[in-house]
Amino acid sequence: MHTNRIGRLALAAGAIGAIALSTGAARTSETCPDDPAYTRAPTRSTTPVGARFDLHTWEGVVCQFNNISAGVTHSVQAWGQPGTRVMRTLAVSGAVFDPSGGRIYRLVGPPRVREMVDSDGADLAATAQFNAHPYPPQALSFVRPTNGQTNINFGVNMIAMASTPRGLARLALEVEIEMAADIAVVKLPRKPQAEMVGLAPNFAGRVSNFIIDPDGRVSLVFEYRIGLGGGPRPAFYQLELLDTTGAVIQSNSPPQEIVTRDAIVGTHRVHGLNLGRRELGEIRLTIITDLVSHTFELVEEDLVLLE
Repeated sequence: MHTNRIGRLALAAGAIGAIALSTGAARTSETCPDDPAYTRAPTRSTTPVGARFDLHTWEGVVCQFNNISAGVTHSVQAWGQPGTRVMRTLAVSGAVFDPSGGRIYRLVGPPRVREMVDSDGADLAATAQFNAHPYPPQALSFVRPTNGQTNINFGVNMIAMASTPRGLARLALEVEIEMAADIAVVKLPRKPQAEMVGLAPNFAGRVSNFIIDPDGRVSLVFEYRIGLGGGPRPAFYQLELLDTTGAVIQSNSPPQEIVTRDAIVGTHRVHGLNLGRRELGEIRLTIITDLVSHTFELVEEDLVLLE
């Protein structure tokens, strides 16, 4: 097993195999000496001149509101009872991004609405319908710096409000992220394995099926289990199929995971991948062997929405 280990993981430009120790992860406040994976850092920074929303930073990752807007839509529908329909909406959007373009992180879930009070004192979070995104299955996906993705968008959409808010007295959202603190790159066998083997602490897996048919198409099933006990918190990042020159033929993230009482169980499938003129070389698995988490607290007050 070949392992690359990085403190506060940051990828160098290029393939994941070319990984450098991060020097850009900002530690701007005290670090707990007994736990190097824990940093107690302030989340609010000085707002740049001309910027409406505050920037919030942690370990070099930035979180910010992008847009907050209210609107009214009038439409005529021919079906059902005819007449004009009125839709009052409030949209909140933001993003988490990495200016360095090298860190691997994900949203733990959609943003959590803690407070949303309009200028008249009405609690919109309690009285209006709303949905938050990304939805949980999408929130489990990590950014992929090697493919140029360095940001994740999030938002909250309010609908079915009794009246359009002219302003917000207070808006408070929590955005929780997980960042890779350490990774392991493992070469998988090109044959089925009878049992799962330990590939990293709290992470076991096996190739349960492997076939190359006469037409040169590859089918592969990889199963894994992540223990939910104490110790490091690993995660599946990606599985890559390389040709004999080391070039990537296909790189995929896991399609789904099932959470049980004591483990996360996942299955990754490759269906009939056509190799063309190339020859299959290495099957490479990248495991995030430890995750650290942080919650951004975004608060805005006295926002005017309608003039």
